[in-house]
Amino acid sequence: MTQPALDAAVLEPTTPRRRSRWRWLMLAAGLIVIALAAGWTVLWYTLARDVERVVDDWVAARRTEGYFIVLGAPHVSGFPFRLTLRFELPVAALRGSSTLSWHADWIEASAPLWAPQQIRVRVPRNLFTYSVRGASRDIQVISEAARFDVTANGSGRPETAVIALAQPRLHMNLLAQPIAARDLEIALTWPQLLPGEPFPRAAVSLAASEVTSALPHFAAIGRTIQSLRGNVVFRGTWDNQDWRRALVAWRDNGGTIDLQGLRLEWGNLKVDGDGTAALDRELRPIGAGALWVLGLPEFIDSLQRLGVVNARGAALFKLALSAMPSNGGKTQLPISAQDGRLYLGPVAVAPLWSLDSFSLDGVLRPTN
Repeated sequence: MTQPALDAAVLEPTTPRRRSRWRWLMLAAGLIVIALAAGWTVLWYTLARDVERVVDDWVAARRTEGYFIVLGAPHVSGFPFRLTLRFELPVAALRGSSTLSWHADWIEASAPLWAPQQIRVRVPRNLFTYSVRGASRDIQVISEAARFDVTANGSGRPETAVIALAQPRLHMNLLAQPIAARDLEIALTWPQLLPGEPFPRAAVSLAASEVTSALPHFAAIGRTIQSLRGNVVFRGTWDNQDWRRALVAWRDNGGTIDLQGLRLEWGNLKVDGDGTAALDRELRPIGAGALWVLGLPEFIDSLQRLGVVNARGAALFKLALSAMPSNGGKTQLPISAQDGRLYLGPVAVAPLWSLDSFSLDGVLRPTN
């Protein structure tokens, strides 16, 4: 027998076995894929039911606290990689001596299955209202769209949140005209104790652009605030007590507030600054900081035209500014709070009242 014939005779019996082995491997792989898909589907629907129960429990808990909440049955979607719950016509309200209310066309919360602690909430045009009494609507905030990005820890407690509002508008009874912005973003960090620090710290940052209004101050200084941003860091322990006891405990336990990275661009006025504040024995703000201001003389002229300061006060202020350090056209302006007064440089510009006597209801003074 020739060599090719021997090779064919040797290979021929083994070829069917190899084909059979590949068929079994492909079948096993297919079964594994089907089992994984089935398991993933069961996991997704199980998580969907669990999330619905969590939402129901949260709504029930808020209702026991006095809130009126309507969410309705959720529409669940996002399979296979996300879990999304959408509620139509949501309503939330709290009625007491004052009233809070909020409503929107719909609200949608979504998270990837592999990172359920990273939650994104989207809301279209929505309305928030605060009323001192009855239907006075002393504060209204309307936004064309809102987005909330929340990061929670393993126990479900929020750690960070970013709130982004598109075209928000603020209406207040005390203001004759609304204030609007192109966009507003607020970032929150819940209190946490960092290594090397004796007290917990929380933070709030704000950034707004193209803030406009028909109020006289905007007409005198600049029709548009091009940019407003800053960071506020709170240090200290806050207890769930009544307002005054909580303030006293916070003050006595190292409570401070740091203002960092302040930036204001309003017409020709440009301000950068930072500072630190706390509370004195009478719960009045105390602290110190510094502002670097460009266009301050023109700003003082605008305040004089508005009647905020008289001609003599404006002249004294400009005289005091001439002794302040300057760099590149910017004037360094010390700012301080002490003995119940706010100082810009050496000039007392406003009184500072005790937070113990502060009441939002009293400040708003409803007119209808």
